[in-house]
Amino acid sequence: MVNIVFFTSVSHTKNDKNLNSFQRVHFLRQWVNLAIVAGRGASFQESAGGKCRVYEAPLPGKIGLLIYGIYWLVRYHRDPPDAVITEPSIVGILGFFGKIVYSIKWVVDVWDIPFRCHSQYITTHLRIIITRRIFRMLYKYADLFITSILPDFELKYFQIPKTKMLLLDNAIVLNNSASKPWEKKSPNSFNIFCMRSLYTKDMGLDVLSDAFIQLKNKISNISLTIVGEIPKEVEPQVKILRNYQNVEFIGFVEFEKLNDLIKDADVCVVPFKNVPDLAQTYPTKILQYLSLGKPIVAARIAGIRTMITDGYNGLLFNPGDIGDLANKIELLYRDGNVRKEISKNAKDLGQKYDGRVKNKIIFNRIQQLIGKNERNENLVNTGDHSTLPN
Repeated sequence: MVNIVFFTSVSHTKNDKNLNSFQRVHFLRQWVNLAIVAGRGASFQESAGGKCRVYEAPLPGKIGLLIYGIYWLVRYHRDPPDAVITEPSIVGILGFFGKIVYSIKWVVDVWDIPFRCHSQYITTHLRIIITRRIFRMLYKYADLFITSILPDFELKYFQIPKTKMLLLDNAIVLNNSASKPWEKKSPNSFNIFCMRSLYTKDMGLDVLSDAFIQLKNKISNISLTIVGEIPKEVEPQVKILRNYQNVEFIGFVEFEKLNDLIKDADVCVVPFKNVPDLAQTYPTKILQYLSLGKPIVAARIAGIRTMITDGYNGLLFNPGDIGDLANKIELLYRDGNVRKEISKNAKDLGQKYDGRVKNKIIFNRIQQLIGKNERNENLVNTGDHSTLPN
């Protein structure tokens, strides 16, 4: 049996979890002896389900986790794990320590750009620059990078050899059962839906706002639902929409309710601008929209282009082009046949976006890395998936 330790600062509560980290714990704890060394106050009841050991740092923050993690490795050095997995943060120091001191295989789970910085403070930028340079050196000692972003953008800075990368798309757990019939809350409206947990200026709310105003002059029964937190620096992008009665702003939404909101939409929009920070990602929300058979209009940027074939399972518009976005939404409104065909094709996601398949590939690669190659082709069909988001 493979023994793995996951060093992580995230928490997996019901309504607050990183989906990649959540899936890694949920699946690996069924296939390996998994221990989690986590930050103070972290919860894994949703992902671990009591089936793996959880060690909680007594001190707060990532520094507290680093101190405790080194203590943990020293304490258990006589019975070391086969591999350690670290998140893309300074927690990776623990992987480096385990690799150098105890020759433990080090796996880095890259679901986001390590050490990105949105702060306006010069001191913070300097700290991030120094940290990035340090980790560009430390990452040379890592054995494997589970890479769930496009590697040819900001990740290039770290000079990671492609031979050490396990390149995978983002994935969700696909539900193959037939969905229940859904009755729209407002059957006579044409609802545009947009969702993020937290918006930045580059996520295109200004483009969506202007496109909606154009469409409002043509389509009387159009409505717009925007889900997620809009910080004060982004508020000017949507300020004018606050005056419209048929525009609804919703903050945090629990997963079950979010699914209902998506089902109530006629079209889901991803209005991202073409910046590296967004172009290199595979948005999981697109997978959620597709799995529910929703027509999507999304920006034609690198990561999204790998997920949506224009005119087949969605429509792509030129990023930042208000008129193009409005025209694509209007096409879906006017042409029911196009909307129906795209909706049908959207559900055909295939195995590469199935989280069970993705995590099976990860498990097999880790087995190969540590020299335990007994493959189990039935892993994808085992385990309890009832707590996983679809």
